[in-house]
Amino acid sequence: MTTTAARRVAPYGSWESPFPIDWLTVGRVSLGETRWDGDSITWLEGRPEEDGRATLVRWTRDDGARDISPPGMNVRDRVHEYGGRPYATRGDLVIVSDFATGRLHRVGPDRTSEPITPEGAFRYADLTFDPAGERLFAVREDHSQAPAEAENTLVAIALDGSSEVRVLASGRNFYAAPRPSPDGSRPFFDGRAGRSIDVPTYRRERMEAGVRVPGPAIIAEDETSTFITASFDARIDAAGCIVMERRAG
Repeated sequence: MTTTAARRVAPYGSWESPFPIDWLTVGRVSLGETRWDGDSITWLEGRPEEDGRATLVRWTRDDGARDISPPGMNVRDRVHEYGGRPYATRGDLVIVSDFATGRLHRVGPDRTSEPITPEGAFRYADLTFDPAGERLFAVREDHSQAPAEAENTLVAIALDGSSEVRVLASGRNFYAAPRPSPDGSRPFFDGRAGRSIDVPTYRRERMEAGVRVPGPAIIAEDETSTFITASFDARIDAAGCIVMERRAG
């Protein structure tokens, strides 16, 4: 004899399941944003037992895997809503995005942190250091004019504690993945073309009188940079000044 359970009628989406949600989450850690940094490996762990917070973890041969982000901080961001790389590491230099405030924090060896970006309705993602480790490049979303659409920019963030944020590129609806050249030159974004271009970069202090640089190129200084377009050459005169000359033809 076959016994059939009584049929139950319930509104859509309210049906009870015999399988509790804990069966799907307990003891299961999600992994993401894995990066290699010299002799160490870093990644993010999403932990259900910590309310789903993302924790930054570092593995080294001597210490194994250990948490390095501040306790209780959710290392995430919501740039473009789906987020982007929310941390950057270089040796002992660790920068993370605090999901609760949107601010970037510099994390010490003892897992304490201090913010390096100002308060406000900002979000930062796709974090990467410049080759000298003096600045941090990022995509920034400015939500200060809500409910108007957020403004997207590429920015450089000072790492000296000044909270200075300098806009490198603006005016476009979407920016992503800023990366400096591996040889130490500065990134260049051509606003008229709406794209990044690869051009040689020269340090001004290393250029002697008589040096000639064909465009397109960048002559970089600590306080400013000079962009030489494709139709010009630049030369250093006897007084050390940059002279721009239109190329014949």
